[in-house]
Amino acid sequence: MILENKHHICLLAAALTAGILLAGEHPSVQHVFPAVLLLFACAAGVYKKHPSREQIVMLFLVTGFCLLGAGITRQHLTSYTGRQKIISSTAQVTLCGTVTGKEIKSDSYLYHLKQTYLNTDQTPVFLGHIIFLNETDVIPIGAKIKITGKVQCFSPARNDGNFDFADYYQQQNILCRLRVENGEDAIQIKKIPALLCREQLYRLQKHIVQIYTEQMNQRDAGILCTLAAGTKSLLDPEIKQQYQEAGISHLLSVSGLHISILGFSVYRFLRFLRRSYPCSAAVSTFCILCFSYMSGFGIPAQRAIVMYLCMMGAQIFGRTYDGAHGLALAAILLLITNPLTLYQTGFLFSFTAMLAIVQYSRLFPEQEDEKRTDHEGNRKSINAWIKNSLRNRLTDLKKNLRFSLWLQLWLLPMTAWFYYEVPLYAMFLNLLILPFSSWLLGGGLIAALIYVWMPGIAGWILVTCHAILNLYDAGMRILRLFPGNLLLTGQPEPFWIITYYIVLAFFCLWKLYRKLFAHNKNMRWLSLKGLPYGILGIFLAATLLVHPAETPGIFLLDVGQGDGIFLTDGHGGHIWIDGGSSSEAAVGTYRMLPFLKYHRVNAVDVWIVTHPDADHISGLEELLEQGYPVHRLLLAKALSEDSSCQKLAELAKKQGTSVSYVDTGDTLHLEEMTLQCLYPDADETAADCNGLSQVWELRSHAFSMLFTGDLGEEQEKLLLKRQRLHPVTALKVAHHGSRFSSCEEFLNYIHPKAAFISSSAHNRYHHPSQEALERLEKEGCDIYCTKDCGQISILYRKGQWQIRQ
Repeated sequence: MILENKHHICLLAAALTAGILLAGEHPSVQHVFPAVLLLFACAAGVYKKHPSREQIVMLFLVTGFCLLGAGITRQHLTSYTGRQKIISSTAQVTLCGTVTGKEIKSDSYLYHLKQTYLNTDQTPVFLGHIIFLNETDVIPIGAKIKITGKVQCFSPARNDGNFDFADYYQQQNILCRLRVENGEDAIQIKKIPALLCREQLYRLQKHIVQIYTEQMNQRDAGILCTLAAGTKSLLDPEIKQQYQEAGISHLLSVSGLHISILGFSVYRFLRFLRRSYPCSAAVSTFCILCFSYMSGFGIPAQRAIVMYLCMMGAQIFGRTYDGAHGLALAAILLLITNPLTLYQTGFLFSFTAMLAIVQYSRLFPEQEDEKRTDHEGNRKSINAWIKNSLRNRLTDLKKNLRFSLWLQLWLLPMTAWFYYEVPLYAMFLNLLILPFSSWLLGGGLIAALIYVWMPGIAGWILVTCHAILNLYDAGMRILRLFPGNLLLTGQPEPFWIITYYIVLAFFCLWKLYRKLFAHNKNMRWLSLKGLPYGILGIFLAATLLVHPAETPGIFLLDVGQGDGIFLTDGHGGHIWIDGGSSSEAAVGTYRMLPFLKYHRVNAVDVWIVTHPDADHISGLEELLEQGYPVHRLLLAKALSEDSSCQKLAELAKKQGTSVSYVDTGDTLHLEEMTLQCLYPDADETAADCNGLSQVWELRSHAFSMLFTGDLGEEQEKLLLKRQRLHPVTALKVAHHGSRFSSCEEFLNYIHPKAAFISSSAHNRYHHPSQEALERLEKEGCDIYCTKDCGQISILYRKGQWQIRQ
């Protein structure tokens, strides 16, 4: 049969993936080029591996799967866009649907509602999958409900490096979030099914979470709730960040590793009890299905279940299991169900890791004739026994190191692409944690399940889990002592990532056919053992370290109701002006720091604080508290006695940042870029700190821009009177577009061609004001506002400054 050969399934999976990549909404080089390579690999596989009769059949199948991938992707995108237009045009809606899942949050419950229909006077409109938050846990999974609420669409990434909620939820086919304002009055339960299997699993999850929170400290409970119950509401963000930076964040999600550990543990236990293959496979499969549904049934879990079922089928029918076959089948099933799954981080990491493992088993097979000394045969000499035991342990350590390094070679470029930094020593820490991961997961689950009947034994098991987590912490602390533990890479160029994986593929081919090269005189040089390793290392280094030349630019970040402006001279000089928000919580952590990592900025040379209002410094305070390097902080000399300035200065000095106080006329010089302070004077006074905002003028390549903080009309006229202003190309509009700033006389004199405003979409001050906008329009300014387009970039390219939204 055509599908008996494992290579056929792999070719079909590759063709399906290529079709999905080609049919994207906005296909780019990073999508089209991999798709072409996959199709080329399919053509080579069809041509080489099969007889001529099968070639024709396989050619039709590969073409069909490619068209299938393109077709379902276009249909999915069209359907999603159409449903989104319908829902976004209505402020408040009434929906009917079925509750398919619940997640425990810190102070509420997140419900997943599928098969939803919009109630209309005519035919109900299908909407699909939505989510909503509710303060009470009274709606069982499986219930059909009617709900009324306000529609909240997901926002895209507002700045470079920020999380894209719109893409994230579209990839999961979740249409929108519903905000329920009237509590239980807005929700009506229409029907409750007789069997509540999913609800019982959810109750079991809550029971496990309750036991962990009652019997363990906050750190341990948060980690075990994430690992064993799949709920992340109790996980400390700082702990999550530590695990991510150490390269072991895979422990903090229910991954294929956990599914495999649980499934094989149950299967082997039942086989130990001499149960039949079908019985052992059925019971273990039931256990992992229950665990997966309880913990959220994520993409890695779905992949692991498909592969586990393939393996159990091979055991039952006496066939040889092939990992590549199971992996390809899992990819086909997941992608046909939802083609945008291909872009999910969980899918990419899970399938890439498994592909690396499959290739490792082919390229580095265990040598059957490898000499491992039999301990029984060496009892006569204790020295020989010790020597051989040490040799065997060293051999195992070498294999584990090789495997960990191999896995890291496959995952490092992806880690750099999604997280902008890579943990270089993660492979050593994984050597420590992986042997204990099965004990941690198994022990945590067993302790939670037996606690009601055997609390003493369960308590001792949890103590063991606590010791394992302490061991993990010790390992992370040791690694942090090594230099270069965390390499900041920024987001690599797609070209280098694609090229790297091409080189990695050729390395795999070289490893498979190296012996054949040795027998060919013309190709014997290809059998040199160190050559491909060196080439692979060079391309990995290029992927992580080589970046295009930095472009001089000014970046106005969307920080909500606040200010945050980043300047770079293109030669490694970095200045930040303000950085805070009154509308966005943790703006430094979630908007400013990811931006800096994305652009590979290791430190900010100079940080200018125009004035110490919270919407201008809250993000800076977060970054300083987290230890982000800021070399120099500039405060206004006129505000040196201000309590907020003094507090900020103390925090900066504690983190090793030098603090300077600036006066009118002070100048900052960068490569091809100069900034001069125009205001305030050292003895300046004003009714509030807004009136003492620092004013800086930037000049570079016949371009000039004025940064005015929260300056008011009175101070603008004062600058005119003192004759410190000049006509400028661009203006950072003062005070977020307040009607009390940007007066007509001021605008007439500086005559900016472009005006930039930083404000949030919904703010109680109604910034920018209609009066300020009218004055700017009267002056002939092109107006750009972060609330409308997110981050605004002013870049110097090809001899001119360009505005990019």
